[in-house]
Amino acid sequence: MPNSANWRNIVSICAAEGFPDANEVYEKCMLMFNKYRYIKWHKQQSPPKKKSRKEIEKERRELRRRFLDLFWKPLKGNEKEMEEIVEDAMNTSWFDELLTFAIGIISFFDKGKTYKKILEVCYLNADEKDTQLDRQLACGLGRTSFNDKHKEAVTLIGIEAWMHAKNMEYEEMAKDIVEKHEIYPDNIKEIRDSREYFLHYFEPRKHRGKKK
Repeated sequence: MPNSANWRNIVSICAAEGFPDANEVYEKCMLMFNKYRYIKWHKQQSPPKKKSRKEIEKERRELRRRFLDLFWKPLKGNEKEMEEIVEDAMNTSWFDELLTFAIGIISFFDKGKTYKKILEVCYLNADEKDTQLDRQLACGLGRTSFNDKHKEAVTLIGIEAWMHAKNMEYEEMAKDIVEKHEIYPDNIKEIRDSREYFLHYFEPRKHRGKKK
């Protein structure tokens, strides 16, 4: 179990987003990343179908809404649906954009480059022949440090992906592109106020320490 300042910050961000147990966020992300890696390794993927811009936008909105409606729910009892959304989203522009954005954000955090490397060797560009030791060596980490930072990286990219998807949904609601609806947990005042505080306090380090 990580006990670093980074992990405590990640726990706080999760709590501010309405997820009081960061461990469950990690478990949901692990389920989805493992499904992602399994598909890449064991399923032949068809070349992406040529789609019109209108079709791409419709697909993006539908997948984003499914993700927002699903990710806040308990893991138990929703495992199959969480795996299905990964399979449906693979090779779509929405999935690529979501991962790219989230990885870009975590790169600015303390240990962000290490987190990015861990995600690459374990999932995004994982080699099926690699052992756990191979991945540790690729990241320049010992076993305990690797395991702790792996948990931090997976949890952080999950909560950042959630926040980005929610922000995009709000933006399109404001433009009347999608119907207005409630998104957990911002319909709960106490959590909403707390979330705004923590998002300001734990913003990426590139915004910190600037002299006025």
